[in-house]
Amino acid sequence: VVNYLDHRNINELPPFDGEMNPSAENLAEYFLREVAREVNNDRVQVYKVRVWETDTCAATYQVQ
Repeated sequence: VVNYLDHRNINELPPFDGEMNPSAENLAEYFLREVAREVNNDRVQVYKVRVWETDTCAATYQVQ
């Protein structure tokens, strides 16, 4: 995920190039899904990601 997004214009990368707005909420969901796809197994599960916009404002995505 880092290599894909690092030093790139997020608005030009799928899925943010048209189908999804790169808001903090959507970035949190994207990070969770992409990281979970790589690390989830029978012992580990990514269930929550929090993206901080400022020191006092964050968006969280959590699977139920």
